[in-house]
Amino acid sequence: MEFDDLGNWLKTNKFLAAATRFRWQLTVTHQVYQSTGKTVNLQQLLPDAAGENLAWTNASDLLILQTPNWLSKAGVLQRLELETQLLVQTLGKDYFLNPSSTLTSADQGVTIRWQLPEALLQQSYQEKFKALGINYLTYRSQIYLKILQRLNQYHWIFLYLTAATPQGTAKLQRSSYWQRHFAAKARSVQQVIPHRLADRSWKKLNFRPYLTKMLVGQQAVEIVAGIEYAGLEADPFYSTGLNPAVLNLLQLLTAYFWAAPGIDTEKLDHKLQQGIDLSQQTAAGNPFAVIPELKTALKLFNHLADYRRVANMNQDFQLYFERWRSSLTDGTQNLSGRVLRQVGNNQAKLQQVAQKNQTRLIANWQNEKLIDHNSAALLTAAFAQGKTFQLISPTEHLVKIADKLIGDGLLTDDTGNLGQRCWHDRQLASQLAAAAGWQVPAQWLIRNRTEFEEKYADFAQAAVALKGRYQTGSRVFRLPPTAAELWQQIKQVLQHDQGCLVEQAQPGTCYRVLIAGGEPLSVLERLPQQVVGNGRSTIEQLIKQKQVLFQQQRRIFPFAAIETATLAEQGQQLTTVLPRGVQLLLRFDSSYQNGEEYLELFSELDPSYLTALKRLAADLNLVNGVLDVIMPNIYLKYQPRNSNQLFFLTAHQTTDLRIFQQLKMGSPRPLAKLILTQLLKK
Repeated sequence: MEFDDLGNWLKTNKFLAAATRFRWQLTVTHQVYQSTGKTVNLQQLLPDAAGENLAWTNASDLLILQTPNWLSKAGVLQRLELETQLLVQTLGKDYFLNPSSTLTSADQGVTIRWQLPEALLQQSYQEKFKALGINYLTYRSQIYLKILQRLNQYHWIFLYLTAATPQGTAKLQRSSYWQRHFAAKARSVQQVIPHRLADRSWKKLNFRPYLTKMLVGQQAVEIVAGIEYAGLEADPFYSTGLNPAVLNLLQLLTAYFWAAPGIDTEKLDHKLQQGIDLSQQTAAGNPFAVIPELKTALKLFNHLADYRRVANMNQDFQLYFERWRSSLTDGTQNLSGRVLRQVGNNQAKLQQVAQKNQTRLIANWQNEKLIDHNSAALLTAAFAQGKTFQLISPTEHLVKIADKLIGDGLLTDDTGNLGQRCWHDRQLASQLAAAAGWQVPAQWLIRNRTEFEEKYADFAQAAVALKGRYQTGSRVFRLPPTAAELWQQIKQVLQHDQGCLVEQAQPGTCYRVLIAGGEPLSVLERLPQQVVGNGRSTIEQLIKQKQVLFQQQRRIFPFAAIETATLAEQGQQLTTVLPRGVQLLLRFDSSYQNGEEYLELFSELDPSYLTALKRLAADLNLVNGVLDVIMPNIYLKYQPRNSNQLFFLTAHQTTDLRIFQQLKMGSPRPLAKLILTQLLKK
C-alpha cells in the first residue's frame, strides 16, 4: 500500500480513520404496484406527499424517496428506513414496493452522495499545502478530482459487487439495468474523458462530482459539494433497496483513494478508458462468471484491508472483506448471482420477496424499532402532507414536524419547556441540533467498562472532552491520554452521572450566547482558567491573587487535581516565576464555575452570525436561555453551507447573569433592559 504526500500526512497525524467520516445523502426510486395488478397513479394516491422527503418521476407508478440534509452514515440509513416505513404505512397493505430496479427510463435506481470531512480538508491545507501557493478551493477541487478519477478507474469492481440483474429481459447478463441506462453513455465518453470537475462528460459516468454554488465575495462560484454515484441498482434483499455494506465499501474506497497516489496525467485517458471498457464487459457478462481482472480486484481489496488495519478501523469491516472477496472469486455469491439463483425471472418469487420486505418493515414498525407509536402516527400524517420532519430521539419520543418540537405524539411547548427536556441531556441536545443540520462534535456515550472497551478504538487517537451526560462541567485532553488514564477519569464522571460523553475536541473558541425572546442579546468569549505572569510573582502567588479577586465576585477559582495535572503537563511548577505577560492555562476547558473568564464580543462578531444563532435557537426550540457554541472565526462572514464555521455544544435553560457583567475586558451590555424588552414583546 502506497501513500502520496497527503496520505503520509494523514498517516503521520493519525487521521486515516478520521478521513472515513463522511456525510451522506440518499435517493431511492421505488416502483409501486398493487397485488391485484391494477395500474397505480401515485400522484392521485398521494396528492400532497411531494416535498423534501418524496419526489415524482415521469412515470405514474414510480416515486423517489430522498433524505434531506447531510447526515452521518448511521443517520442517513436510519432516515431512509424511516421514510420507507412511512411510505409503506401511507400506501396501505394493498400496495407493494418492487424490490428490484426497473428498466424504464424514469427509474433512477439509488443515488448516493457523500462529502469529505471539510474540517480535515481545511486542516491539511493549512498545515501542509497552503505553502504551495494554491488557494483552498483549487486544492479542494484537486482532491475530489483525484478521488473521482480513481473511483471511475475501478468502477467495474463496484459494479460487479452491486449489480442486481433486474427482471424484464431474456438475455442473461449481470446488469441489464446498467446496459439500458449507461452503456450508450459510456461508449460516448471515449472521445471526451473528463479532466476537470466542470466537464459535462462526467454525467455519462456513474461516479461524478456533485456541484453546488456558493458566494465568494459578491460572486457566485460553482464548487464541488461532494461525490455522487448515480444508477446503483436496488438490492431486492433489503427493504429499503440499499444494502448498508455498499456505503462501507464506498467509504473505504474513497478514503484509500484520498490517501493513495492519483493517476499519472499521461496515463489518465488510457486508465479511465480501460475502466469504462471493463465496466461494459462486467455488465454484459454472465451473472455467475468470476470478475474480469481478478488479480487486479484482489490486489485493490488487499490495499483496502491494509488501510483498515493501519487506520485502526472497526473490526466489523473484516467480515465485509470476507464477503467481498468471496463474491469476487465465486460468481454465485455476488448479488447478481444470488438474485438469479433465488428469484430468477420468476414473477411469483419476486412477489414473495416484496411481501417479505413489507412484512419486515411492518414488524419493525409494530415493534417500535425506530420510533414510538404515537410519534409514528404523526409522522405518517406529516409524510402524506409533504411536511418536513426530523427524528430527534426515539428513546425520548421526540420528533420535529414543520419546525415544531413534539413529544410523545402530542406534547408541544412554545415556551421552551419541552426543549428543556432535551437541553438537560447533552446527548439529546446534540441530536436535536444535528437533526436540524447543525455541526456537532462526534460523541460516544460510555456507561460502563464494557462500553468503554468496545468504543475506545474509535477515539483512542483523538483529543477529547469528557462530560457528564446530565451534569454540567467538562474536562478537555488536548493530547490523547492512555486508556488507563481515560478510564479513571470516566469512572469519576460515572460516580455522579448516568453516562459519560466522550466528545471529540474541536478547534476554535468557545462562546456563550444569551437568548431572550428568540433573539441573541450577548455573546461572551469563554476563556479557560488561567493566570498571567507579572515577572515577580510565582505561579502559586498568582493563583492566590486570582482566588481573592474571584471571591470578591462570589465566584470560584479552584486549584485541585485537574489544575495540578494541567500544570504538570505543561512542565510548570508552583514555584516558577512567570515572565510578564506570559499566559499559563490551568485548565483546557472553560466549564462554568471553574475559574473561567469572559469577554463581551457582541459588537465584534460579523452580523451574519447573529442570524445563524437565532436560527439555531429556533431549531432547538430555545426561546429563553443560553447556547454554548464554537465559532473558529467570528470576523469571517458566516456561510450556511460551510458547517465548520459554527459547532453546537449544548444549551441551558438559564444561566447566572452576573457573568455577563463580570468581564475580563470590554463593556457589558444593558442586559436587564434588553431582556425585559424581549420578554414583554407580543
